[in-house]
Amino acid sequence: MNERVARLRRKSIEAVPCVSAERAQFVTQFYKENVYKYSIPVLRALNFKHLCEKKTLYIGEDELIVGERGPSPKAVPTFPELTCHSVEDLKILDSRPMTRYAVSRKR
Repeated sequence: MNERVARLRRKSIEAVPCVSAERAQFVTQFYKENVYKYSIPVLRALNFKHLCEKKTLYIGEDELIVGERGPSPKAVPTFPELTCHSVEDLKILDSRPMTRYAVSRKR
């Protein structure tokens, strides 16, 4: 294994899986501003466009193949248009012993 791959592997192993609220914030903002302006199919398409324009694109140092689901390695986005997570759900994700996802305390 060369040095670059070893660094990438180490970063991947050390990254903590977490829940990212970024996508949920963008979707919520978009729907609050546009909910009755368009038909549902057009609204969904415009929301997707909005997400593509606003989403953080993570490109890590040393990476040749890039792309993350969220704004950082192992950051998992939430989908409020599909599932509404309660505060209790987020507490469980943050505290379960297996497959834990860190949840930020920021509002």
